[in-house]
Order: sequence, then C-alpha cells, then structure tokens
Amino acid sequence: MTNKLVYDVIVVGAGLIGAAALRHFSTSGGNVLGIGPDEPTNWQTHTGVYASHYDQGRITRRVDPDFVWSLLGARAIDDYATIEGDSDIPFHGAVGCLRVTADASAPDDSLTQSRQNGVDNGAVLADLDSSEMATVFPFFHLPDSGTGVLESRGAGYINPPALIEAQLAIARQHGANRVRATATELSRRDSQWHIHCDNGEIYGTSKLLVTTGAFTNGLLPKPLDLRPRSATTLLAEVSDVEAQRLAEMPSVIYRLPENPLVFSIYALPPIRYPDGKLYLKIGHTYHKPLYFPDQASLCQWYKGQGEVDHWETMNEILFTLIPNLQPERLFTRPCAVTHTAHERPYIDMIDEDLYVAVGGCGGAAKSSPEIGKIAAMLVEREKWTYDVAAETFSAVYQKETANILV
Repeated sequence: MTNKLVYDVIVVGAGLIGAAALRHFSTSGGNVLGIGPDEPTNWQTHTGVYASHYDQGRITRRVDPDFVWSLLGARAIDDYATIEGDSDIPFHGAVGCLRVTADASAPDDSLTQSRQNGVDNGAVLADLDSSEMATVFPFFHLPDSGTGVLESRGAGYINPPALIEAQLAIARQHGANRVRATATELSRRDSQWHIHCDNGEIYGTSKLLVTTGAFTNGLLPKPLDLRPRSATTLLAEVSDVEAQRLAEMPSVIYRLPENPLVFSIYALPPIRYPDGKLYLKIGHTYHKPLYFPDQASLCQWYKGQGEVDHWETMNEILFTLIPNLQPERLFTRPCAVTHTAHERPYIDMIDEDLYVAVGGCGGAAKSSPEIGKIAAMLVEREKWTYDVAAETFSAVYQKETANILV
C-alpha cells in the first residue's frame, strides 16, 4: 500500500532530536511528517528498534569539557521555558549540577576546562572545596581532596520522554503529522525520497531528515562511522521519606579517584517514574567500554539487564557516594550511547535532499532542542548558516576514519 501524499519534509526518528526538528519544521509552515515508533511496551519481547531516551532523567548543564557541547547545552537550556510554556508539558528539573573531581590538578582532569567553557557560555557557578561540599550536601561522601563546581541557572536534569512529547505537541499545534511506525527502507525515484515502513505504507517527500541514532546505518545507502557502546544504569527505588531527605540533591558528575573499572559516574536525584515510584539513578563511564558490532547485538543488549557482572562495583560506588542511602530495592537497566568519529553529532547532507542528525555521544539529550534546530535550518535553507563551522558536525563514513582522532 502506498501513501499518495508527498510531504515537503519527513523526519524519520521520533526521539529527542527528531521531535525537536519536527517542531522547528512545523513552525516554519509546510506539510511535514514525523515517522517513528513509541517506546516498546516490553523490551524483552520487542522485535523492532530501540532508543536511548527510555528514562526519566538526563543531566543538563553548561559546564562541559568540550566547548561545542557546552554551547549546545547552553542554547538548549535557554529554550526549555519556551518549550514548556508552548506545550504546557513540564520536563525540566532545575536542581543544579555539581561537577566533582578528586584532583583538579591532574594532567588529564577536565574540571578546569569544563568550568571555563561553562563561564564562556553563561553558566552561573559556585566553586566549592571538600568542606564546603560536605556542609552544603551532608548526604554525600566525597574525597577530602575533592574540588567541586556547582552550576545553577537551569542546570539539573530533563525528563526525555516528556521533552519529546512537549516538542511533538508543539509540532501538532502547527499542523505536523506523526506516524507511529518504523522505517525499514529508503528509496529514491522521480526526485523524491520514499520511506517504506513496517505498517505497509510508503511515504514520499521532497526532503528527508534521518534521526534514528544507533539504528541509522540500517537505512542509509552508505554507512556512517557510528560507534554504539554499552551503558548500564543502576536505579535505587526510594521512599517518599528518603526522597525528602535528599530533596537538596543536585545532579552530579564525579571523576572517580583511581577506580580500575569506572572512569567517572553521574547521578540524578530521586525522580518520579511512570510506575509512580521514585528512583535515584547512577550511570558510569567505563575505561574499556563494550562496542556493538551490529544492530542484532545491540537489540539483544536491550533485552537484558546490562552489565550485571559489575553489580558489586556499581553498588559500592553508589553507597560510597551516599553512605546512608536507604533504598527499597536496586536494579540495573541497559542503555546505549552512539559515538561519532569526532565526538560531535553528524548534522549534514549526505545525498541529494537526504540529511542526517545522528550520534548523541552521550550529550544529546540535554542539547536536543538545539541539535534539532540546527538540522532543520540546514534542511530548510539547503546550506549551512549556523554560527559554528559546518566541519564541526560533518558526517564521516566508515572508510574515512584513518585521520580522525577519537
């Protein structure tokens, strides 16, 4: 069955970047369509694609060791209030973000550079030594030599599913359409792109933007250098009483001192999840992460519980950070992070009227409103007009990586 309507623009992928792009396209007028499935109701039995936004908390901040990611985060944060106001959907928890290191003077430590990038991009900061952190956040146990930077003015966390729904709600207000289906194939004929979907329909468009994350290469005529890796989160269910005790907890990024397995962690305060319960979450950056060689292995990963063999390490880190935590239960969940050759997203035209905005590199959730905006600008204007050089976001293909520093 073929859908006879030809759209001005179709966005394939209904995640954070896709929803943001669809919002921007819709406000510019024209006939636009978003294609993408909802979150699987059962990860273990699901047979389609997955995404990395299936969670209620992602850290948002301006303080970042990379200036471009800091800039994207700053501009996205400045847009949050407008998105919430226009959609009437709250998604932003401005609880602050604490970045901590055990030794800011170490040659490979990024706290000083992160702080400077934050300042350059409008962050409001307070520098804290170990005794000051112990006073302000008595529930944390941090190293005596620790140094912290506490960011306010919008830093904290966002709720990814709520942010997606907010962007889609605004897009609907402006006439955009959405199809809950999975694209299975792209083809081009008669100067149009045709998107074949698992609902039996084929949708035509003059311009096509692909925002399908780790599953992008299954659609493209020429594969990009995308590197999906494993990520595991540990969730601690807490009572309302325990959450109240931790009410002043900010989001945290913590460079661990001399841990042989984990380079750094991040933590989010207790957040209410769809099941009505409160969960505190921590995640990790491993010294030697696991990369997925193909989409089949990535899908199989999502059907499991993450790196359960690291359970003891994850527990130890959590209870070292918050020694008196009283969880109701603990469990792990799998996630995935898609890296690129240059550790910035690919936002580029890769074929005639075919564009991509993919590769979150672990930083796209907070920045997705801005990334979607950049992609929409490129598609609409058919040339690069953003005030960061196009080369910063250029697509890299699998055979063109010899001179890329990763």
